[in-house]
Amino acid sequence: MEHSDAQQSEGSAVRIRHSPQKLHIVKLFLFILLMFYTYILYSQTADKYYVGSSSNPEDRLKKHRNKSKGFTNQASDWEFVFQKSFEDKSHALSYEREIKSWKSRKKIEKLIVESAKISG
Repeated sequence: MEHSDAQQSEGSAVRIRHSPQKLHIVKLFLFILLMFYTYILYSQTADKYYVGSSSNPEDRLKKHRNKSKGFTNQASDWEFVFQKSFEDKSHALSYEREIKSWKSRKKIEKLIVESAKISG
C-alpha cells in the first residue's frame, strides 16, 4: 500500500507517492546517523586502552591513528575492542565517564569480554 501527499506547486497539485518500506529505510538510516557511541580502543604497541565517545567512531579512529595530540599519539595501531550505541550524546558521554571512573584495566577487560560473548 502506498501513501500519497498532495503538494501545491504554483497553483497545480503534485502527487508524491511514499512507499512505507522506503520510509522505514530512510528513518532507520537517519536514526543510525544520529546515534552516538562510547568506544574502547586498544593498542598492542602501547599495551593500553583508550575510552572515548563520538557520533562517528570510524572517523575518530582515523584521527587517533594519525598520532594527533593527546593520549593516543603514542601509537598508531589502535583498534576497536568495544562499542556501545546511544540515542543521544549525553548518554554516550555519561557512559564514557563511568568507564573512565573505574580506573581499572581488569574491569575494562571484563566489559570487553562480556560484550564479545553477547555479540559473538
